[in-house]
Amino acid sequence: MKMKDITVKYQDQLKVIASAIIIGLFYPPMSSSYIVLFFLVPFICVLNKKDSNGIVNGFIFGFFISLSSSYWIMSNAGAPVWLRIVSGIGFFSFSGFYYAVMGGVFSLVKKAFPNKAIWFLPLVWGGMEHLMLYKEFAFPWTLLANAFTTKIEFIQISEYFGVIFVSMTLVLFSVLIYRISENLRTSNKDKAQKASVIKFVSIHGLSLVVLFSTVYLWGSSRYKYFSEKGKDLPVVKVAMIHAGLDIDYKWQKSNFRKIVEGQYAQTDSVMIFKPDLVLWGETNFPKYLENYPGSVKKFKKYSIDNDVDISTGALGFNYYEDTEKIEKFNSVFFFSGDKEYTRYDKTMLVPFGEAFPYSNILTFLKDISLGQANFDRGDNKELFEMRSGNKFITTICYEGIFPYYNARFVSMGAEFLTNVSNDAWYENTDEVYQHSRFNIFRSIENRRTTVRLANKAESSIIYPSGKQEILFDNEGPFCKVIDVPVNSEQTFFTKNYKIIAGFIIGLNLMLIGWSIIIIKIRRKKYLTTER
Repeated sequence: MKMKDITVKYQDQLKVIASAIIIGLFYPPMSSSYIVLFFLVPFICVLNKKDSNGIVNGFIFGFFISLSSSYWIMSNAGAPVWLRIVSGIGFFSFSGFYYAVMGGVFSLVKKAFPNKAIWFLPLVWGGMEHLMLYKEFAFPWTLLANAFTTKIEFIQISEYFGVIFVSMTLVLFSVLIYRISENLRTSNKDKAQKASVIKFVSIHGLSLVVLFSTVYLWGSSRYKYFSEKGKDLPVVKVAMIHAGLDIDYKWQKSNFRKIVEGQYAQTDSVMIFKPDLVLWGETNFPKYLENYPGSVKKFKKYSIDNDVDISTGALGFNYYEDTEKIEKFNSVFFFSGDKEYTRYDKTMLVPFGEAFPYSNILTFLKDISLGQANFDRGDNKELFEMRSGNKFITTICYEGIFPYYNARFVSMGAEFLTNVSNDAWYENTDEVYQHSRFNIFRSIENRRTTVRLANKAESSIIYPSGKQEILFDNEGPFCKVIDVPVNSEQTFFTKNYKIIAGFIIGLNLMLIGWSIIIIKIRRKKYLTTER
């Protein structure tokens, strides 16, 4: 078969691949662009074709958008080459699975409502992005809205309905563009319909302009409001201790004492600024802390002697004597004066990175080295309460990209958010910028300041307005004391995140059920007529 024939035969699939790859390139560090709305149109066009296989085309789109935006997942510095390839293909395929489900649901809806299905696509897309939050395979990296982190005015609507609603709004705009382009193409073929097409295009074009302008102008006013309000909020002083540790160096036993003492020395150097909280990075005490009671006492004594609270990443574990079972966690320990320390264990584990999905059932998977560790999933959700009375939580690594997970802590009373991450696994790739900037949504959704301390990557403060200030980027040992605005007011999203999620998921289930009923009724009528 000649190349020309192949191109003709698979032109729809090639359009989908091109659409996915180009959109994937617009995720950070690339500056956001509204042109993405136009590049989504070819995929929508193929998906809406009468004979389109939504499952196949959805899978292709999901596979290639994740490959384009998240190629770096195959460069895990701590894993052997074969495992990088397997985990990469696993991730790209599961990303494709999400979009395949979306394509399949849309095909079902299209069969029930041939002429109106396209208007349900934003809802179906939102349902698919909720599927990305499912624990075992959770990896909501390619949420469409994540490609718009620098469009700070536009994404302010997430304060009310969250990041997934922003994605749904973007898809709606692309649907309007698609409808306009389709009708313009029709008018060129059929001059007799030109007048009705012009009317159609005018109405849809005006709707697009009005909706976009409303979202943008409203968002601009909210951004300005919170930029000003942030100046009047009370603050806590946070000392960020960035050790700048290379992966191999960090986990060598001979370097343990040097690493810990080095961070104590950094912490000593900022005590003249009288911070309220000292923040050490993810597993920057690179041992099972509770196995070192002397170190626990030292943290506690340092907290008491210096009148400062301390949050440090370390390894945690639970041991059950009756069964001799051991659970291993990626943890954060919080020390506040003479009170007993509080431990938070990471709940959202990176699939194929920190744990194989369902490894608690398929236990042999725990014996495969992922380059980091095969962790268990934590379930303790207690907030850290400072001696000042302020409450916060330190999420770990990619937990910062989960909208509802973070909203839960804010609804419990967290007045600011901190996130620690060891991004040295993917040093010098796009991951370090994407991981950093996706956290912008958490600050807007909850109107909370987010302090992000990342090893060998962007460390920053993100204000309640969504403005991000990069403090240091992939430098060596570095420490900085910052004023962190705290806020106790809760947004509509924070108060109602469960209802919002349930509403979108519920509407999708109703749409699926309604479509099945319509199709069955239509088929029954057809069979009756045939008889």
